[in-house]
Amino acid sequence: MQINRLDWKTTRGEEQYNIARKANLPIVVMEPLRGSLLANLNAEATKILKDYNPDASVASWAFRWLAGLDGILTMLSGMSAPEHLEDNIKTFTNLTPLSEEEQKVYDKAIAAHLKQSAIGCTACRYCECPVGVNIAGLFSLYNQYMYDDRANKNMSFINHYEALKESERADKCIKCGLCKPKCPQQLDIPELLVKVHKAYLEAKGA
Repeated sequence: MQINRLDWKTTRGEEQYNIARKANLPIVVMEPLRGSLLANLNAEATKILKDYNPDASVASWAFRWLAGLDGILTMLSGMSAPEHLEDNIKTFTNLTPLSEEEQKVYDKAIAAHLKQSAIGCTACRYCECPVGVNIAGLFSLYNQYMYDDRANKNMSFINHYEALKESERADKCIKCGLCKPKCPQQLDIPELLVKVHKAYLEAKGA
């Protein structure tokens, strides 16, 4: 299962995790770093983590967040350099989940990363949609796509978008505008949802 801190809400990661746990199935985690995105947070987010623990790599926080979930059998980590292997060995030797305090620090760092993304959504979810559009999830997915430099970024974006329920997708916005006054960032949410859906269509070559 694809489980990580960014996909936990974006692509129904938490929901699918809970289904597996209810069935008492051991879970093999893929994309724990979300294609290296969680190892390369922006400068503000990285500073938050390094100020708290200068010796811990940014990637280690993502692995330790996963370690706090029950039922994880193993995590599949792609490594492209010797230092990645060395850091993983360090992290997984006596692996410990994030403490309650560390969880708050990590949440703060993730919020800082998302705030400076292509769409400045902080995933507060005050903008709950009356027809069920997953606004925060879609914006997070779009931001990940915009900062993804992998060759298969289009396919990844398409797969994650289509993993959403149809009712949650950007084109299901009815432009009622009820979300706009609730947004602390004063985002023009209906227009940004149009932008997200356009990016999806362009990625598909439609």
